[in-house]
Amino acid sequence: MTAQEQPPLVPHHLGVLVDGNRRWATRQGFADPHDGHRAGAGKVPEVIGWCAQAGIEVVAFYLLSARNLHRPAAELLPLLSIIEDLVTGLAGPHQPWRLRLARSFHLLPTGTARRLRTTAAEAADRQDRGPIVNVLIAYSGHDEITEAVRALLARQAAAGASISDIVRNLHVGGISRELTTAGQPAPGFLIRTGGEHRLSGFMPWQTAEAEFCFRPSHGPAFSYQDFTDTLAVYARRRRRFGQ
Repeated sequence: MTAQEQPPLVPHHLGVLVDGNRRWATRQGFADPHDGHRAGAGKVPEVIGWCAQAGIEVVAFYLLSARNLHRPAAELLPLLSIIEDLVTGLAGPHQPWRLRLARSFHLLPTGTARRLRTTAAEAADRQDRGPIVNVLIAYSGHDEITEAVRALLARQAAAGASISDIVRNLHVGGISRELTTAGQPAPGFLIRTGGEHRLSGFMPWQTAEAEFCFRPSHGPAFSYQDFTDTLAVYARRRRRFGQ
């Protein structure tokens, strides 16, 4: 294969924040902002298909942060229903990908937690097809790191390790193995739609060396051309990793 025939450089793990749904709905003249959330949810399977076509092995979607749970019930409950329907669809038995839920079920309303827990269990046994799809719901990056460290310390204490042994053996690799993305490559690239230039707590541990691209287009309007243009931005960047 010649240099001209080499496949384009793509990240092994892509993070996606589908943002700007409510602003899109307003600009489109919808009276109900949840129409924007529904349109944004409908974009997720499309993006997964694009990722599979591009050869991306893992894609992570940030659907709901832990802070979003503080929104008024009239706004939050319809949004949770949209997320439930989306996740149920993504977990369907004929979908060509493997679903992983990064979630804090204890933070969610009982009905939502029950449905998502059942969905996660139904999709847990897929091992042999398509990209891995991480879905972050009621997620906090700080909480994930805290829980990972807590789990690591508890595991070592249960094995009889002393405090000094635990301190001496605490290292990056051990914490990484307790995260929701254990065994996966770290996200190398993050796309956020909607024009905002922040991470909003998306995987702070895993994205320590990631590249970022913030797109002005709102989530529902994010097109295949936007996607390929954004991957071209990644392909042009030189990842030096401190060298």
